[in-house]
Amino acid sequence: MYENFYKLSKEKRKQILDGAMMEFSRYGFEKTSVQQIADAAGISKSMVFHYFGNKVQLYNFLVIYTCDYSLEKIDEFIEEIKALDYLEGYYLVAKTKLRLFNEENALMRFSGSILMSKEDVNLFKTAREKLDLLKEARGKYPAMMHGDKMGTKLRKDIPKEVSLKYIKWIMDGFTQELMVKIQMAGMADANFDKDWEDFDKLLEDLKKIFY
Repeated sequence: MYENFYKLSKEKRKQILDGAMMEFSRYGFEKTSVQQIADAAGISKSMVFHYFGNKVQLYNFLVIYTCDYSLEKIDEFIEEIKALDYLEGYYLVAKTKLRLFNEENALMRFSGSILMSKEDVNLFKTAREKLDLLKEARGKYPAMMHGDKMGTKLRKDIPKEVSLKYIKWIMDGFTQELMVKIQMAGMADANFDKDWEDFDKLLEDLKKIFY
């Protein structure tokens, strides 16, 4: 169905997908017009139809594309986090989130929008099944982060749940602050070397406090 789209270069495909995902994430399915998508993607309205057929088919394509990408990343992440202690796990979560937000900004925003959307969008069977899988995978996240870890390095004089709550607050606060900076800065010109240094320093400081 999408053979014409896949004939495009990888860069052109990403430009189109990013433009469409940003519009849908901003305005939702119903309020996003094909003309808005075309303008954001840098192509004509007729080419949107040429590549995807109609808005419903494009939206379903994006849902499947986003879910496949996200599920793959979650699988990779789960394998990485298994060997890490709580604090190191939260650090990995935050750094992965920031990296993906920087590298795949449109996809991350669209992913959030489809997970929270209350719109009655006509999702195809495959898109619905993949979205359900993504919701299920994300639903396991709290248990994965808070489950028992043998030989944890967390100090014993503070209840584990209290330490994890404090760690989450600190990591979430730093992550949110950096996300705002990423949004405000020009992606192509932004330099976050100092921020990553601060982030690494934060991990070392948290280890002194909670280990």
